[in-house]
Amino acid sequence: MKTFGKVLLGLLVVTILVFWILTLINYSEGERAGTITRFSKRGYVFKTWEGELLLGGFSEGTGQMNAEKWEFSVDSGKDSTINTINEALRSGRRVTLYYEEKLFQFDFDGETKFFVVRAQFADGQP
Repeated sequence: MKTFGKVLLGLLVVTILVFWILTLINYSEGERAGTITRFSKRGYVFKTWEGELLLGGFSEGTGQMNAEKWEFSVDSGKDSTINTINEALRSGRRVTLYYEEKLFQFDFDGETKFFVVRAQFADGQP
């Protein structure tokens, strides 16, 4: 019986370790530009910043304007990024968001799998 408990504990530790490693792996990275339409701090215990970027542009073929929304998360420790996004929300200026897409994440890490690591105004002005 003691051996069964040790094997079960070992499997549990290995499973937790595998999931933790998967949260560190980035599936992709890139940038998106647009106008911030929503940005708020959310969560009951683990607070993250959650936002929505309105991507503008013309759709191919029809030539009509499309309004695609892109949802993203920002870690609470990224003060400079949070300040830039808040300023873009208040001023209505276009902003470029640099992000990493996580392969796997737990719900308390953020509501989306897209984590913004840096933000700058699209016109290059501070």
